[in-house]
Amino acid sequence: MKRLAIIGLIFFAPITTYASTCGYESMSGTEYKIKEIYKKYVFNDFVVNPNKDKFGSGQRSDRNYKSLRENTFKVMSTDYVTVDSKVYEKKPASNRFRELVIDDKAYTLDRYFNIELLTSDCVKYYYAPNGTKESFDYAIQKTDGTANTVQDLVAFLGKSLKPAKVTATSEYDEFDKQYQVKTDFFKDQMIRGYLDSKKENPTSIQVYMTLAFLDKWGFVDTAKDKNGATHEVATIDKEADCAGKSLGLGCILKETVGVSVDEDFLRNNTEGFELKLSGKQSKVVFVSGELVTAFLSELDRLKN
Repeated sequence: MKRLAIIGLIFFAPITTYASTCGYESMSGTEYKIKEIYKKYVFNDFVVNPNKDKFGSGQRSDRNYKSLRENTFKVMSTDYVTVDSKVYEKKPASNRFRELVIDDKAYTLDRYFNIELLTSDCVKYYYAPNGTKESFDYAIQKTDGTANTVQDLVAFLGKSLKPAKVTATSEYDEFDKQYQVKTDFFKDQMIRGYLDSKKENPTSIQVYMTLAFLDKWGFVDTAKDKNGATHEVATIDKEADCAGKSLGLGCILKETVGVSVDEDFLRNNTEGFELKLSGKQSKVVFVSGELVTAFLSELDRLKN
Protein backbone atom coordinates (compact mmCIF):
# COMPACT_ATOMS: atom_id res chain seq x y z
CA MET A 1 0.00 0.00 0.00
CA LYS A 2 2.84 2.40 0.93
CA ARG A 3 4.56 1.55 -2.36
CA LEU A 4 1.41 2.44 -4.34
CA ALA A 5 1.13 5.76 -2.51
CA ILE A 6 4.74 6.63 -3.34
CA ILE A 7 4.19 5.74 -7.00
CA GLY A 8 1.08 7.92 -7.03
CA LEU A 9 2.99 10.88 -5.59
CA ILE A 10 5.75 10.46 -8.16
CA PHE A 11 3.22 10.19 -11.00
CA PHE A 12 1.27 13.32 -10.11
CA ALA A 13 4.20 15.48 -8.97
CA PRO A 14 5.07 16.91 -12.41
CA ILE A 15 1.44 18.00 -13.01
CA THR A 16 1.22 19.76 -9.64
CA THR A 17 4.54 21.50 -10.17
CA TYR A 18 3.55 22.73 -13.65
CA ALA A 19 0.18 24.00 -12.42
CA SER A 20 1.86 26.00 -9.68
CA THR A 21 4.43 27.57 -12.03
CA CYS A 22 2.34 28.64 -15.05
CA GLY A 23 1.34 31.83 -13.23
CA TYR A 24 -2.44 31.56 -13.56
CA GLU A 25 -3.18 32.71 -10.00
CA SER A 26 -1.04 35.80 -10.37
CA MET A 27 -2.59 36.83 -13.70
CA SER A 28 -4.71 39.96 -13.63
CA GLY A 29 -7.98 40.34 -15.45
CA THR A 30 -11.44 38.83 -15.27
CA GLU A 31 -11.91 35.12 -14.73
CA TYR A 32 -14.30 33.34 -17.09
CA LYS A 33 -15.71 29.90 -17.81
CA ILE A 34 -17.52 28.26 -20.72
CA LYS A 35 -21.31 28.20 -20.40
CA GLU A 36 -22.91 24.78 -20.07
CA ILE A 37 -25.06 25.27 -23.18
CA TYR A 38 -21.98 26.06 -25.29
CA LYS A 39 -19.62 23.30 -24.14
CA LYS A 40 -20.48 20.97 -27.00
CA TYR A 41 -19.84 23.74 -29.55
CA VAL A 42 -16.33 24.82 -28.48
CA PHE A 43 -14.90 23.39 -31.73
CA ASN A 44 -16.67 26.22 -33.58
CA ASP A 45 -14.52 29.01 -32.16
CA PHE A 46 -11.59 27.50 -30.21
CA VAL A 47 -8.45 25.60 -31.20
CA VAL A 48 -5.93 23.99 -28.88
CA ASN A 49 -2.98 24.02 -31.27
CA PRO A 50 -2.29 27.42 -32.90
CA ASN A 51 0.16 25.85 -35.36
CA LYS A 52 -2.46 23.67 -37.06
CA ASP A 53 -5.58 24.69 -38.93
CA LYS A 54 -9.02 24.26 -37.43
CA PHE A 55 -9.41 20.76 -38.86
CA GLY A 56 -5.84 19.60 -38.24
CA SER A 57 -4.95 16.47 -36.28
CA GLY A 58 -6.15 16.68 -32.67
CA GLN A 59 -7.97 19.97 -33.14
CA ARG A 60 -11.39 18.36 -32.85
CA SER A 61 -10.54 15.70 -30.32
CA ASP A 62 -12.88 15.85 -27.32
CA ARG A 63 -10.17 15.01 -24.83
CA ASN A 64 -8.12 18.05 -25.86
CA TYR A 65 -10.92 20.37 -24.72
CA LYS A 66 -11.59 18.85 -21.32
CA SER A 67 -9.61 21.60 -19.58
CA LEU A 68 -11.54 24.34 -21.37
CA ARG A 69 -14.90 22.79 -20.54
CA GLU A 70 -14.15 22.04 -16.90
CA ASN A 71 -11.92 24.90 -15.71
CA THR A 72 -11.91 28.64 -15.44
CA PHE A 73 -9.70 30.73 -17.71
CA LYS A 74 -8.19 34.20 -18.17
CA VAL A 75 -7.02 36.17 -21.20
CA MET A 76 -3.27 36.06 -21.88
CA SER A 77 -3.07 38.13 -25.07
CA THR A 78 -5.47 39.60 -27.61
CA ASP A 79 -3.24 39.78 -30.69
CA TYR A 80 -2.14 36.17 -31.15
CA VAL A 81 -1.75 35.01 -34.77
CA THR A 82 -2.70 31.39 -35.41
CA VAL A 83 -2.35 29.39 -38.61
CA ASP A 84 -6.03 30.03 -39.34
CA SER A 85 -5.96 33.75 -38.61
CA LYS A 86 -2.72 34.36 -40.55
CA VAL A 87 -4.60 33.92 -43.83
CA TYR A 88 -6.24 37.32 -43.24
CA GLU A 89 -2.86 39.08 -43.41
CA LYS A 90 -2.99 39.39 -47.19
CA LYS A 91 -6.75 39.60 -47.66
CA PRO A 92 -8.52 42.83 -48.67
CA ALA A 93 -9.60 45.07 -45.80
CA SER A 94 -13.25 44.23 -46.52
CA ASN A 95 -12.51 40.59 -45.65
CA ARG A 96 -9.96 41.11 -42.89
CA PHE A 97 -11.87 43.67 -40.85
CA ARG A 98 -15.39 43.08 -39.61
CA GLU A 99 -17.52 46.18 -39.00
CA LEU A 100 -19.41 46.15 -35.70
CA VAL A 101 -21.69 48.39 -33.68
CA ILE A 102 -21.23 47.78 -29.95
CA ASP A 103 -23.28 49.85 -27.54
CA ASP A 104 -24.16 52.23 -30.40
CA LYS A 105 -20.45 52.82 -31.19
CA ALA A 106 -18.66 51.82 -34.38
CA TYR A 107 -15.73 49.39 -34.25
CA THR A 108 -13.71 47.15 -36.54
CA LEU A 109 -12.64 43.64 -35.51
CA ASP A 110 -9.31 42.50 -36.96
CA ARG A 111 -9.65 38.82 -37.88
CA TYR A 112 -5.86 38.55 -38.10
CA PHE A 113 -5.80 38.36 -34.29
CA ASN A 114 -7.05 35.61 -31.98
CA ILE A 115 -7.53 35.69 -28.21
CA GLU A 116 -5.01 33.55 -26.30
CA LEU A 117 -6.47 32.01 -23.12
CA LEU A 118 -4.97 30.12 -20.19
CA THR A 119 -7.04 27.73 -18.08
CA SER A 120 -6.62 27.34 -14.32
CA ASP A 121 -4.92 23.98 -14.94
CA CYS A 122 -2.46 25.66 -17.32
CA VAL A 123 -3.68 24.69 -20.79
CA LYS A 124 -3.72 27.29 -23.56
CA TYR A 125 -6.54 27.75 -26.07
CA TYR A 126 -7.06 30.18 -28.94
CA TYR A 127 -10.40 31.87 -29.58
CA ALA A 128 -11.50 33.38 -32.91
CA PRO A 129 -14.24 35.85 -31.93
CA ASN A 130 -16.94 37.24 -34.21
CA GLY A 131 -17.13 40.30 -31.98
CA THR A 132 -20.83 40.45 -31.15
CA LYS A 133 -22.12 40.78 -27.61
CA GLU A 134 -24.71 38.07 -28.34
CA SER A 135 -22.12 35.42 -29.24
CA PHE A 136 -19.93 36.43 -26.29
CA ASP A 137 -22.85 36.10 -23.86
CA TYR A 138 -23.92 32.76 -25.35
CA ALA A 139 -20.51 31.12 -24.97
CA ILE A 140 -18.75 32.75 -22.03
CA GLN A 141 -19.66 33.87 -18.51
CA LYS A 142 -17.83 35.45 -15.58
CA THR A 143 -17.13 33.22 -12.62
CA ASP A 144 -18.38 35.80 -10.13
CA GLY A 145 -21.93 35.30 -11.40
CA THR A 146 -22.45 38.83 -12.71
CA ALA A 147 -23.65 39.48 -16.25
CA ASN A 148 -21.18 40.31 -19.01
CA THR A 149 -21.00 44.04 -19.75
CA VAL A 150 -20.01 45.88 -22.91
CA GLN A 151 -16.80 46.85 -21.11
CA ASP A 152 -16.10 43.14 -20.50
CA LEU A 153 -16.48 42.40 -24.20
CA VAL A 154 -14.25 45.31 -25.27
CA ALA A 155 -11.56 44.29 -22.75
CA PHE A 156 -11.82 40.62 -23.78
CA LEU A 157 -11.28 41.51 -27.47
CA GLY A 158 -8.49 43.95 -26.60
CA LYS A 159 -6.11 44.68 -29.46
CA SER A 160 -8.28 42.85 -31.99
CA LEU A 161 -10.92 45.59 -31.64
CA LYS A 162 -10.46 49.20 -32.76
CA PRO A 163 -12.83 52.19 -32.87
CA ALA A 164 -13.91 52.71 -36.47
CA LYS A 165 -12.67 55.84 -38.22
CA VAL A 166 -15.57 57.11 -40.32
CA THR A 167 -14.87 60.24 -42.37
CA ALA A 168 -16.76 62.40 -44.86
CA THR A 169 -15.64 64.24 -47.98
CA SER A 170 -17.13 66.99 -50.15
CA GLU A 171 -16.87 67.99 -53.78
CA TYR A 172 -18.25 70.91 -55.79
CA ASP A 173 -20.23 70.10 -58.96
CA GLU A 174 -19.65 72.80 -61.58
CA PHE A 175 -22.74 71.78 -63.52
CA ASP A 176 -25.26 71.45 -60.69
CA LYS A 177 -23.71 74.37 -58.81
CA GLN A 178 -23.81 72.59 -55.49
CA TYR A 179 -21.58 70.69 -53.08
CA GLN A 180 -21.92 66.97 -52.57
CA VAL A 181 -21.12 65.74 -49.05
CA LYS A 182 -20.80 62.02 -48.39
CA THR A 183 -19.45 59.72 -45.70
CA ASP A 184 -17.52 56.49 -45.94
CA PHE A 185 -19.59 53.32 -46.09
CA PHE A 186 -19.95 51.56 -42.73
CA LYS A 187 -21.95 48.34 -42.38
CA ASP A 188 -23.39 48.89 -45.86
CA GLN A 189 -24.60 52.39 -44.94
CA MET A 190 -23.56 55.92 -45.83
CA ILE A 191 -25.01 59.42 -45.63
CA ARG A 192 -25.00 61.71 -48.66
CA GLY A 193 -26.35 65.21 -49.05
CA TYR A 194 -26.11 68.32 -51.19
CA LEU A 195 -25.40 71.89 -50.13
CA ASP A 196 -26.30 74.87 -52.29
CA SER A 197 -23.54 77.01 -53.81
CA LYS A 198 -24.02 79.69 -51.15
CA LYS A 199 -23.20 77.05 -48.53
CA GLU A 200 -26.34 77.85 -46.58
CA ASN A 201 -28.83 74.98 -46.68
CA PRO A 202 -28.66 71.31 -47.65
CA THR A 203 -30.97 70.68 -50.59
CA SER A 204 -31.37 66.99 -49.72
CA ILE A 205 -29.91 64.40 -47.36
CA GLN A 206 -30.33 60.65 -47.67
CA VAL A 207 -29.14 57.67 -45.66
CA TYR A 208 -28.15 54.97 -48.13
CA MET A 209 -28.36 51.40 -46.90
CA THR A 210 -28.38 47.88 -48.29
CA LEU A 211 -30.94 45.49 -46.81
CA ALA A 212 -30.70 41.71 -47.21
CA PHE A 213 -33.70 39.39 -47.39
CA LEU A 214 -33.95 35.63 -47.86
CA ASP A 215 -35.93 34.34 -50.86
CA LYS A 216 -38.59 37.09 -50.79
CA TRP A 217 -38.01 40.72 -51.74
CA GLY A 218 -38.75 43.27 -49.05
CA PHE A 219 -40.12 45.89 -51.49
CA VAL A 220 -39.35 48.51 -48.85
CA ASP A 221 -41.23 51.77 -49.45
CA THR A 222 -41.63 53.46 -46.04
CA ALA A 223 -39.41 54.25 -43.06
CA LYS A 224 -40.31 55.44 -39.57
CA ASP A 225 -38.15 56.69 -36.74
CA LYS A 226 -38.79 56.12 -33.03
CA ASN A 227 -40.74 59.37 -32.80
CA GLY A 228 -43.25 57.99 -35.29
CA ALA A 229 -42.19 60.37 -38.07
CA THR A 230 -42.30 58.96 -41.60
CA HIS A 231 -39.34 59.35 -43.97
CA GLU A 232 -39.47 59.07 -47.74
CA VAL A 233 -37.79 55.99 -49.21
CA ALA A 234 -36.33 55.73 -52.72
CA THR A 235 -35.29 52.41 -54.25
CA ILE A 236 -31.81 52.68 -55.72
CA ASP A 237 -30.77 49.15 -56.67
CA LYS A 238 -31.66 45.47 -56.35
CA GLU A 239 -29.38 42.46 -56.52
CA ALA A 240 -30.07 38.73 -56.26
CA ASP A 241 -27.42 36.19 -55.20
CA CYS A 242 -28.64 32.63 -55.75
CA ALA A 243 -25.23 30.94 -55.68
CA GLY A 244 -26.25 28.86 -52.66
CA LYS A 245 -29.57 27.71 -54.07
CA SER A 246 -28.13 24.42 -55.31
CA LEU A 247 -27.14 23.69 -51.70
CA GLY A 248 -30.65 24.41 -50.46
CA LEU A 249 -29.68 27.77 -48.95
CA GLY A 250 -32.03 29.93 -51.01
CA CYS A 251 -31.37 33.31 -52.60
CA ILE A 252 -29.96 36.36 -50.81
CA LEU A 253 -31.91 39.36 -52.11
CA LYS A 254 -30.38 42.78 -51.54
CA GLU A 255 -32.24 46.07 -51.81
CA THR A 256 -30.36 49.35 -51.70
CA VAL A 257 -32.54 52.27 -50.65
CA GLY A 258 -32.15 55.92 -49.78
CA VAL A 259 -34.04 57.23 -46.74
CA SER A 260 -34.61 60.99 -46.67
CA VAL A 261 -33.74 62.84 -43.46
CA ASP A 262 -33.17 66.51 -42.71
CA GLU A 263 -30.34 68.35 -41.01
CA ASP A 264 -32.28 68.92 -37.78
CA PHE A 265 -33.02 65.21 -37.51
CA LEU A 266 -29.31 64.38 -37.76
CA ARG A 267 -28.32 67.07 -35.24
CA ASN A 268 -30.84 65.63 -32.79
CA ASN A 269 -29.45 62.09 -33.27
CA THR A 270 -25.67 62.42 -33.16
CA GLU A 271 -25.48 59.21 -31.09
CA GLY A 272 -27.15 57.31 -33.93
CA PHE A 273 -30.75 56.31 -34.57
CA GLU A 274 -33.01 53.40 -35.47
CA LEU A 275 -35.33 53.22 -38.45
CA LYS A 276 -38.06 50.69 -39.17
CA LEU A 277 -38.21 50.02 -42.89
CA SER A 278 -41.37 48.41 -44.18
CA GLY A 279 -42.88 47.05 -47.37
CA LYS A 280 -43.85 43.44 -47.96
CA GLN A 281 -41.28 42.68 -45.26
CA SER A 282 -39.98 44.79 -42.38
CA LYS A 283 -36.55 45.34 -40.91
CA VAL A 284 -35.25 47.56 -38.10
CA VAL A 285 -31.79 49.05 -38.72
CA PHE A 286 -29.44 51.15 -36.62
CA VAL A 287 -27.49 54.00 -38.21
CA SER A 288 -24.24 54.61 -36.33
CA GLY A 289 -23.57 57.96 -34.69
CA GLU A 290 -20.12 57.95 -36.32
CA LEU A 291 -21.79 58.31 -39.73
CA VAL A 292 -23.93 61.17 -38.45
CA THR A 293 -21.09 63.12 -36.82
CA ALA A 294 -18.78 62.61 -39.80
CA PHE A 295 -21.41 64.01 -42.17
CA LEU A 296 -22.25 66.98 -39.93
CA SER A 297 -18.57 67.79 -39.38
CA GLU A 298 -17.94 68.07 -43.11
CA LEU A 299 -21.17 70.02 -43.59
CA ASP A 300 -20.14 72.48 -40.87
CA ARG A 301 -16.65 72.78 -42.35
CA LEU A 302 -18.15 73.87 -45.67
CA LYS A 303 -20.56 76.31 -44.07
CA ASN A 304 -17.81 77.94 -42.05
